[in-house]
Amino acid sequence: MKKLLVIALSAMMLFAFTACQPAGIPEDRIIMDNEDLTAALEQGGEWYLGDDITVTEQLTIAKEGFVLDGQGLFGITRDTSSLKGTTATTNAVVLVSANSVTLRNLTVNGGDDSNDASPESWVDGVWGIKVFNATGVTLSNVKVEDVQIGIQVNSSKVNVNDNIAFVNTPFGGIGLDASDGNDSLRESALSIDGNTRFGITSTTVPAVYLETAEDGSISGLGNLSATEYEPNEPSKKTQIWYFVDGVTPTTATKIEPAN
Repeated sequence: MKKLLVIALSAMMLFAFTACQPAGIPEDRIIMDNEDLTAALEQGGEWYLGDDITVTEQLTIAKEGFVLDGQGLFGITRDTSSLKGTTATTNAVVLVSANSVTLRNLTVNGGDDSNDASPESWVDGVWGIKVFNATGVTLSNVKVEDVQIGIQVNSSKVNVNDNIAFVNTPFGGIGLDASDGNDSLRESALSIDGNTRFGITSTTVPAVYLETAEDGSISGLGNLSATEYEPNEPSKKTQIWYFVDGVTPTTATKIEPAN
């Protein structure tokens, strides 16, 4: 009986491991802990999460062509709650600073479920993913949750496709901005594949916004409405907001085309 129990437990453990190791992926490409993650970031290449990873500081991806796949099961978590209302420069869970990086099939969690959208809680913003000075970055089937705002595209060129979901991001989904003095990437660009579905149906904050009309451009829509809105908040009047189809904003006014 004991022998049968041991065999059964061994089979269950083997199944649990193989469930997070897709066919054809070498075992040494599976990230199971922070030590594996550190080694992967240094080495570069394509990697798969085999478990949820919690980091204590901003996770920086600085290797060109790096690929991180959560297999639709796992993600990266960092407690960002203490960063609200501060000028911390490491104000993201994940920072992408290299070209041709891909994040796919994963969840990025900011560890802050307070849903606080008060003006005093926002200084430089706390982001799930920040893409800074990078081109050719792809985000595919990514969920960002429990952080002030989902994704920042800052002087970068990013493509999104499949499902891009936001849960408890009280200041919105994706923001496009540009850094002063960055002549080589003055404007940001967000390319949205036709199959993209933004999972954010808020009537008070945008799925996507431009900090100013000069800071970037959006091509494609996915399930975004083509209608542009101006936020009613005076301090945000330079922004251009986009909502998903079927949402009627309560905090922004439709921008009428110029005659």
